Amino acid sequence: MQLLHVTTREDWDVDNLRLSAYETIMVVVENSAEDMSNTVLELLNDALSRLENTFASREDMAEKMQLQSCICALIAACIQKLSKEQISTCCDRIITLTLQVFTTKGALAHEDAFNMVSKFAEKIGTDFNRYIAHFAPCLITGLQNMEEYQVCTTAVCAVGDICRALPGGEMLPYCDAIMESLLSLLQAQQLNRSVKPPILASFADIALSIGGDFEKYATVVLNMLQQAGTVSTEGDDDEDLIEYVNSLRESILEAYTGILHGLGDGKKLDVLVPYLEPLLVFMERCSTDEHKTSEVVKNCIALLGDLGQFFGNKMNGIYQQPYVQQLMQEGNQDPELSEITGWACQMIETCRRAA
Repeated sequence: MQLLHVTTREDWDVDNLRLSAYETIMVVVENSAEDMSNTVLELLNDALSRLENTFASREDMAEKMQLQSCICALIAACIQKLSKEQISTCCDRIITLTLQVFTTKGALAHEDAFNMVSKFAEKIGTDFNRYIAHFAPCLITGLQNMEEYQVCTTAVCAVGDICRALPGGEMLPYCDAIMESLLSLLQAQQLNRSVKPPILASFADIALSIGGDFEKYATVVLNMLQQAGTVSTEGDDDEDLIEYVNSLRESILEAYTGILHGLGDGKKLDVLVPYLEPLLVFMERCSTDEHKTSEVVKNCIALLGDLGQFFGNKMNGIYQQPYVQQLMQEGNQDPELSEITGWACQMIETCRRAA
């Protein structure tokens, strides 16, 4: 690929030439046809070699970190485009080089390195269990990096991706440290607020990954979700606040859904019972907000169906509430929500007939 030669030209530092070349290559990879997979695999191996070479480079540290960032982003794009089988011979090399990137504190590449690990874990699934013990310390360090909140955010997102890759309790040995870091972040006043929604959403992935073992974290997490749910846009038309509150509510609803399934599958639903009333109050508040997004509506509808799945006809009284009817009506009117609304309505009818 001719663009690769551009990244090593003597004038690579003029007008962001190297950065632009890497960004263009990534676009080409992302839009490549299936019959180009061998070329993408060659590119992946070339990118790994380039990343390896940066560790011995005598370039200025800032320039070296920017280069590592570009290469990590390119590797992530290649991983996403290829199959698990195609990258199987590169797996050990990918994680080894990634760990080397994290040895430099404050590296600009950390954000892209975490994203690369996310794509890697998503691609190889349960095989990531081979690497989690080696990667966990880097993950915890990233979660504690609240000063560089973009890095912290990608580390939080990596938690979710790895948990989805490792169901069945394989994450359990690392959850105490992860949960401690996540809860500390939520309590930190200096944390950029944009990090909080992905943190809350990550609780869903953790609960789904470890099932009933989430019980030990449930009380403190559910209390935090209840507290986060009180944030409101009432009386305020600030667009940034409205966007943030909607993002927060989407994540809160995702968290409740994941925790419900995790505890339900682990036969630990009793833990959730004391928090049902505040949850329902929260959903009613969401439903009556004129600024709510369709994603908030979707998550409310899905959660109402899930509650029926786990609690059965005990939900019948709730299903008669006006706000529930309003949510279902809005869902039926939105073509993008018709499938999830239809499923929830079937669940509601099943609960009614079981009464």
